[in-house]
Amino acid sequence: MSSAADSGPRLEKALKPWNLLMIVLGYMSPAVTAFVYVPIMFGIYGGFSWLAMAIGAVVMLPIYLVYAELGSAWPLAGGEYSIVGRALNKGAAFVLFVLVMAMLVATAPITGLGAGMAAQAVWSGANPELVAVAVIALGIVLGLLNIRESAWVGTIALVVDIGLVAVVIVLGLVHGQWNEAGDRLFSTDVWGSDGSATSITFKTAIAATGFAALNYAGFSCAVVFAEESENARRHLGRIMMWVYAAYVGILMVFTTAVFLAAPSLKETLTSATPLADFIGQLGGAWLNKVVNILLFLVISQATMLFVVFVSRQLWSSGRDKAWPTPISHALSWLHPRFKSPWIATVLFGAITIPLVYVGVGDLVTILVIVLLISYVLMTVSAIAIRVRKNAPDDRWKMPAWQFWVVLGLAAMVAVASQQSATPLKIVGIIAAAAAVYYVAYLLPRHRTHFRLDSESEPQTPPSGSEPAAPTGAEEPQTS
Repeated sequence: MSSAADSGPRLEKALKPWNLLMIVLGYMSPAVTAFVYVPIMFGIYGGFSWLAMAIGAVVMLPIYLVYAELGSAWPLAGGEYSIVGRALNKGAAFVLFVLVMAMLVATAPITGLGAGMAAQAVWSGANPELVAVAVIALGIVLGLLNIRESAWVGTIALVVDIGLVAVVIVLGLVHGQWNEAGDRLFSTDVWGSDGSATSITFKTAIAATGFAALNYAGFSCAVVFAEESENARRHLGRIMMWVYAAYVGILMVFTTAVFLAAPSLKETLTSATPLADFIGQLGGAWLNKVVNILLFLVISQATMLFVVFVSRQLWSSGRDKAWPTPISHALSWLHPRFKSPWIATVLFGAITIPLVYVGVGDLVTILVIVLLISYVLMTVSAIAIRVRKNAPDDRWKMPAWQFWVVLGLAAMVAVASQQSATPLKIVGIIAAAAAVYYVAYLLPRHRTHFRLDSESEPQTPPSGSEPAAPTGAEEPQTS
């Protein structure tokens, strides 16, 4: 039996495997992680940061493997919800979709404002809000074009990323204090506000490892963009492993360079601006200015690709008929020339641009919880397809899968144990609302709406036109 997705359009398979690799790494932007999130770790976890990044990389490997296998089975623009719904349960899939979308809607204006603040560091007269709006608007324009253009932006972004990270790496190689490498890299010192050093506790080490592990997140976009890639089932597993190797390698070499070359490790890691101090001391003020310009460019490019990424997930929810028929049809329209989800792209932009001025900081606190829920559900789905044997057999398969899924679940439970109650409450409210909608609206219409059957991808002809408009009112159907 065909799925509900069969009646909807298909995205054009315009990406070669190397295009997919470039757009994924460009979206994940190792430089943004290195210059924005890693310094936050320095301030909180001090000398343990390098070890936390190393252990965090190991912790995330099982999750990359899980996404590689499940994504190669179902390379769909819906990402996690499309997979969980086919492998596990449609109700859990819809709740996950709503949680992920809430997280992404909250994240978009924050990343835009990040570009605004980077612009302000280059030009003090820049208005962060106006810059954020302009960058998101450029993301909308990019999202309206063919995915090939996004792949080129991703490639350019990655080149700039590598150049930016290379500045710190070269400084580390030239000024590295190699005779102190062991003491610096394997330090467990955490410095208090008074400058006193204490050895990190086990509980804090778990929290630091969790923070570090999530620095390697963002790879789910590989599954979303894979629907527009040729032979995704054949290539996606290998691409995910390349993404892991490249991303982990860049961030670990970057962090190592800072630890080895910092004139004073304590002063650098406890500074409010550790990387600016590091670059200024070793490279001069002019180099800091160049870095600020490049940082503005990479944050802007990452934000633009973020809009492209999220709009495809929103489009997929329309194709899968997650909403009333007129809304689903509108969301699933593709531009006749560019084969882009133009209604979904414009809608996402229209939602996020006002949020630049409203502020959604509290909602961003759900980021870690939603990521943990996604990773746990995906890992359980990886177990389910092995037991139920309900996934395409020609997918890429992770070796020694029992070991990796157990390790992944154990790691996620350890990270979850360190989370506070407030974001859990917010997630609970959003999840409850999504569950009510699913039970009240989607479940009675299960024959026509949100049909996530087990085929690898929607079996429809390539579409360059809009789907037919509904001919009449929809009626609930019950089994």
